[in-house]
Amino acid sequence: MQVRQKQLDQVSGLSSQLQSSIDSPSDRQALKDRTEKLQSDWMVTGEHLTQRKSVLEGMLESSRTFVQSYAGLEQWLSAAEGELDQVQTQQDKDMLAASHVKLQKELSEHQAVVDSLKTQGTQLLDNYSEEDTWQLRRQLERLTNRWSTLSNRYVTEQWGALVA
Repeated sequence: MQVRQKQLDQVSGLSSQLQSSIDSPSDRQALKDRTEKLQSDWMVTGEHLTQRKSVLEGMLESSRTFVQSYAGLEQWLSAAEGELDQVQTQQDKDMLAASHVKLQKELSEHQAVVDSLKTQGTQLLDNYSEEDTWQLRRQLERLTNRWSTLSNRYVTEQWGALVA
């Protein structure tokens, strides 16, 4: 912006010099009008950039909590998926039951985190343009799918263990 401002200042200075050397009043006025229009457009552009920067900074601040919570849940999901993989190979029924109880408790505890993330994400989607939130929308879809897959897998594993 500063580089372009300097260029605009140079153009304005050259325009003033050129206006003083133009004999035709209509040509002088046309050059003056074009220079003023350029300066006006520049000011409007600067205001738009300032507003856009403010919106993006607000979005960044709002999304910081979401991103941190999302990262923590992703870590837990990976660990829980690993535990489910281990449960599949478990032979000891007492250890299998203990593993299922532990996973059930963790699933219940993390349901609140998932619900909170969905609420935060929805608020961000509602407050900002689709152009700015397309990646967030994908993260929410991925979260929903991964959570559903883990929950369904747990139920399937638990049912299979009870049947066996």
